[in-house]
Amino acid sequence: EIGLGIPADPLFRSSIRAVSGYGLSEAGGACIIPDPTKETADTIGTPLPGVEVRIYDEDDGKFYSLEDGPRTGGLYISSDSISSGRIGDTVFFETEEIDGKPYICTYDLVSTPGDGSLTYAGRMNRFFVNNEGVEFSAGIIETAVSKREGIEACAVVPKYDKKSYDTIPVLYVQTDSGRGQAKRKVRDALMQTFC
Repeated sequence: EIGLGIPADPLFRSSIRAVSGYGLSEAGGACIIPDPTKETADTIGTPLPGVEVRIYDEDDGKFYSLEDGPRTGGLYISSDSISSGRIGDTVFFETEEIDGKPYICTYDLVSTPGDGSLTYAGRMNRFFVNNEGVEFSAGIIETAVSKREGIEACAVVPKYDKKSYDTIPVLYVQTDSGRGQAKRKVRDALMQTFC
């Protein structure tokens, strides 16, 4: 039965399964889909047909395809639906030409075992960009917050969130062991840093 005791119609029964895809709106939405039978917390998946990815190896400065074997590097995505990044004279984002095609750099660090699948491994750099396009350096934030009274240590760590399909910067803070009130110390340190 469905809903309030209404008999279910056998014609409308389905075994459809929804999965979370990885993608960029600039590249037409979902580009990479995980296999639900092999999905783990950090699994991104395999590219959909028509989507090409390149992995940028920061150590040797070269781009690799998934067929080039196991590696870790920055994820670049290209598809036929990729946006130009421009409207008139306004440039919203830049693409990078690789092998004659425009690619978007996701700034996500990924790894592949060489079987065509991708796993999230962190961020390519220590910068996070807000909706206005302003970059925030994780190191500057960590240094500023850790200087505040009552803060013993802190770190900004990127966390891939499957619900929002984005990497979220998470600030972890350890307060000093004296006099309690950890919540107030963290709030005060953040207020002094950002206000």
